Amino acid sequence: MSLEDNNKSNSFFGVFNSGDAGRYVNSVTSASNVGTGVGVFKQKVLQDLEFRTLLEAKGISIAESISGDEVEIGLSTDVVGIADGTGWYTFYNSVSDGLSALVSGQTLTFFTNIVETNAVSLVLKDGITLDLNGFTYTLSSNDSTNMFVKNLFGGINVKFINGGLYRENATQTIASQGNVFYLSFSNRNDTYTLTFDNSFTISNDGCSIFYTDGVGGGGNVYGGFWIGGNETLGWSIDSSATFTNSVFFGETIKNRAIIQDCVIWNPSSISGNGTICYTNTKLINCVIRGVDAVVLIEAEMYSCHVLGGGIAVDCQTSKIYNSSIEGKLKITNPSESLTGSIVTNTSVYSSGYPALDSVGAVISNCYFQSVSGVAGTKSYTIIDNGSNLIANCVIRNEFANASAIGILVNTPNGQSKIVNNTINMRNAGSFCITTLDYLFTYNVYLSSNVGVGTTTLIDNTALVNIQSNTPDLYGNIIIG
Repeated sequence: MSLEDNNKSNSFFGVFNSGDAGRYVNSVTSASNVGTGVGVFKQKVLQDLEFRTLLEAKGISIAESISGDEVEIGLSTDVVGIADGTGWYTFYNSVSDGLSALVSGQTLTFFTNIVETNAVSLVLKDGITLDLNGFTYTLSSNDSTNMFVKNLFGGINVKFINGGLYRENATQTIASQGNVFYLSFSNRNDTYTLTFDNSFTISNDGCSIFYTDGVGGGGNVYGGFWIGGNETLGWSIDSSATFTNSVFFGETIKNRAIIQDCVIWNPSSISGNGTICYTNTKLINCVIRGVDAVVLIEAEMYSCHVLGGGIAVDCQTSKIYNSSIEGKLKITNPSESLTGSIVTNTSVYSSGYPALDSVGAVISNCYFQSVSGVAGTKSYTIIDNGSNLIANCVIRNEFANASAIGILVNTPNGQSKIVNNTINMRNAGSFCITTLDYLFTYNVYLSSNVGVGTTTLIDNTALVNIQSNTPDLYGNIIIG
């Protein structure tokens, strides 16, 4: 039995009752947690048993059942969250809601893969981080919606980590539509920095990936694995940004972009070409691979290594410095209003094609080697299609056959200047400098060239040296 107060409500102490299996009755002295997990019971304060409450965290939802007799625990319908200083999350059921609540210095964390089918553009804010937490975010609306945009005013510094961004089913009639990123600026002092860490992938299967317009001061993009599709307008990267330590897969890059310390790989063709860089694009310390061609138009390449199938580099009015090219270097005919390409301090190795096929170029201090050739056919290291300056180069033909040719002058009256080159052949019957068609007269400026491994430096049957061989008082001569 127990001794109670007159209100019959509070037990002061329990008296042992042998008929109750040795238990105290009407009195609870304590409660306990069992097992190795976090205990639900906290403590007993007087006659009150205090239990811990359960909080939702990291994609878990907790709620009472409709009857109120059960506690239901399951996956949260919220997909992103923002952690406070203690690590507890406030959850949101859409990325746009989470971004609206996000402020500078905070991180929006994803807890599932998200596919957005509505036309939703997400507005980037300065100083935020998007942690995809190993998941992906996909915008799959069949329209011209850009996935990420920024406010017209001000710059941004945004970090993306641990995941991927994908734009599917986009449509595009102008360059500012259907991108993964579209950044517009109204002030020349506004800049942007986007950082992609931990195997972050950005892809668009139909349109461009990255486009900027307005009068912004440019920006920097670090990292990321960028995958382009069959772009409607042909550009994957259309921006004056500087990309560093990025990997581009199937890309077309234009509009004053600077690509440094990057890898560019195009396994297929875009409009009959491979990787394409246009309009004052600069490639610095990059590895570039194109199955069909790496095309440069009004672009610059510094200290790069290029690997190609047939044509490794097909360029017009471009500049190539201190680079290495495996495959054919083809320099096409520029318009009369533009100067030709400049190639200097560059090595070109070719198998199955001439190492150089050029017109209107300035080529100096380079090394050309060709190992092409089939018995009974001609093999050329360089095809000179006219108006070139080829100076101070080493030209080597590895075809051990009399049909081998070092430099083939291919255009009558092209008036190229071939000066101070060393031409190394492997067969004594081969020609260092010659032409195929003896029905025409080929006018060319020839001076101070050296032939090695052959008995014929210049085939004079059709070649005419049109330089002035009369030196002036100081020993100078005119070569055109």
